[in-house]
Amino acid sequence: MDDAGTPLGDRDPAGDGHRDPSARTPPARTPSAADVLRDVMEDAARLFVENDVPERAATSGTGWLQPPTEGQVHQSRVAMRRMRSNLRTFRTLFDPAWNSALRADLAWWIGVLGAERDLQVLRHDVAVQGPLVVDADRLAPALARLDDAVSAAAADAGTARASERHRLLVARVDGVAGQLPFTPAATGPAAEVLPRLLVRTCHDLRGAGRTARAAPTDAHLHKLRIRAKALRYGAETAARVAGKPARKVARAAEVLQTRLGEHHDAVVSLAWLDSLSRREPDLAPVARELIVVQEATAVVVQRGWRRDLREIERRWRAWTR
Repeated sequence: MDDAGTPLGDRDPAGDGHRDPSARTPPARTPSAADVLRDVMEDAARLFVENDVPERAATSGTGWLQPPTEGQVHQSRVAMRRMRSNLRTFRTLFDPAWNSALRADLAWWIGVLGAERDLQVLRHDVAVQGPLVVDADRLAPALARLDDAVSAAAADAGTARASERHRLLVARVDGVAGQLPFTPAATGPAAEVLPRLLVRTCHDLRGAGRTARAAPTDAHLHKLRIRAKALRYGAETAARVAGKPARKVARAAEVLQTRLGEHHDAVVSLAWLDSLSRREPDLAPVARELIVVQEATAVVVQRGWRRDLREIERRWRAWTR
């Protein structure tokens, strides 16, 4: 601005009341779908590397330890899930062969870390809830078995982290922003292309919701959680150009995802405790008492998922009507 507060691009050098068109600031370029996806993938790649690669994490200040902390494992998985979800939701915007290969490698590493993460969650729950129903002396052996299981899973993850497959995955993710092979469709305006591709994701969620309403089994609720997560990540990506309505859809989907995620954690815990009771009969009484707690947790945390699903639908209609 000049001393009078007039924007420099709008000055009237002739003093005749007419602005100089050539001096005006040109309008910002409308971002393409490729522009938005490149930013999203680059952000996720940075989060992944800073929490999964020791030397990079050390320089970023996240304090990477051997083995990684629970928080670092979680952040690494979140970054990979976001990448993989966007690759699936917006798959027509990427080269198919490249997309499939990267999604497969991300799924592999998510699975490796998932085994460790599930046991960490169970170890935390047993340590917190166990003393409410089991004496400390009786609980100690079960916690010891969990400590052993967590250590074994961490060791497996460490072996996988030292593998050539992991090295190649890190290299691909680290350079993902400059390697994204987009299709011509990705050159279209992001505000038009991204919401249109989310319609199928919303339809998938509705289908999973109908199935879960008819038969709310653990498997059907797990599938619904996966669909909610896909809509959440897709809506968060679209929100970069669609704004508040898309963010509201993403937040509603996150609520359902979180609720059903806690239910899934309880189901996984039940399976491990049941296995423990069969492997070690001496610990079966303690395992059964802990199972009662986890069963109660599974019932409580899933309450309200139908309401959450209706809220997603409401937010979606408000955005797309």
